[in-house]
Amino acid sequence: RRTNLPMCVFRYPNDGPVAESAGMFVLRMEKFHQEHPSSNVTLITHSMGGLVARAALEMDSVFTSGNLVQSTVDQRTGVDQLIQICPPNHGSALAEYGPLLEGAEQLYRIINRGGRRDRVLFRSIVDGFNEASTDLEPTSPFLRKLNACGRNKNVEYTVLLGDAGPLRPAMSLLVSGIWDTIATSVEEPAELDRRIRQVVECKELQHGKGDGVVSVISAQLPGVTDQVKLPMHHLVWNELDTEAGKRLLNEVCSRLGVSL
Repeated sequence: RRTNLPMCVFRYPNDGPVAESAGMFVLRMEKFHQEHPSSNVTLITHSMGGLVARAALEMDSVFTSGNLVQSTVDQRTGVDQLIQICPPNHGSALAEYGPLLEGAEQLYRIINRGGRRDRVLFRSIVDGFNEASTDLEPTSPFLRKLNACGRNKNVEYTVLLGDAGPLRPAMSLLVSGIWDTIATSVEEPAELDRRIRQVVECKELQHGKGDGVVSVISAQLPGVTDQVKLPMHHLVWNELDTEAGKRLLNEVCSRLGVSL
């Protein structure tokens, strides 16, 4: 809207299998192309939307409502560019720990009472990664199949990834210390203790190693040369008037050939 370029939004049931959402997207883009046959299309995606777009662009076929849908969106619909923002291209370790993240949120509130933005980030993790969590696990069959595909040669790729995860090294130590006290006091089972520590230590949450949901390593996509690491957390796309948001917006606009 800020660029005055024509745009539309594709909405999909993000609690369903990613491949099915990709199938819905293929069908929608075919209809769009029929209505606008001369249009060149840039896809700008956030988070799991990047996987939906990649599945439509890179897989030979996807399913929707039980029906086989041929892919190759670009050749039939004019798509020639994909800009991914904070994409979990190789999944997220947090997908496995959805039920535990409510506890992590409460611990984080204790040590960062004034961090309203970060509390929203944690709510996003809890809410978002209980949806389609199976496909988002790093070793999921869907991700193995998707990442075995090559990049679409007719599409120009950009990956904009963030490293402003909420847990700085000192904070991680503090959270670990708090959990040590809690675990000792209530004698939590060893398995729960192991999983809590894995959440605290995972790269997705670490400042400099992830954006709070997706790790830097997971976001990277082999074969793509235009990959830029930005000082942003996973929800900066919704905060475009902040310093980090303006930086993100400028990176996107420069690849659209416009300026604000």
